[in-house]
Amino acid sequence: MDGRRSIIEDCHIRADGVCVMHIMSGAMIDTTAAVTMVRERNRVMAGRRLPFILFLPVRFDYQPTMLTTDVTIEMHDVVTRAAIVCPDPHLRDVAVVYYASIPRPFPTKVVADEDEAMRWLHGDA
Repeated sequence: MDGRRSIIEDCHIRADGVCVMHIMSGAMIDTTAAVTMVRERNRVMAGRRLPFILFLPVRFDYQPTMLTTDVTIEMHDVVTRAAIVCPDPHLRDVAVVYYASIPRPFPTKVVADEDEAMRWLHGDA
């Protein structure tokens, strides 16, 4: 099984022009997985500048070293804003720390659900 299929359930551009990625339940997010996610997003977006939503599952695991790993070198100037949907409150707190400690080259916010993500992407929250 390749890295993409081991963590990414789906990545596509919706009809509303938002690129979305769903991570598989139980995924282990480590440096390799994070780079795989960024590369897959970049491949799907194919140079188009779009908003992005990353859907983390209710249950996933992460390597603690991820909290200090900067994968922004893999990022291209394609994302206009990113919302990270993390339904688990504890893991959401971890995600907030991660995204705050390693700034992205675009505005990024960790949220609880898709409605909040869409409001933030469209500047309503």
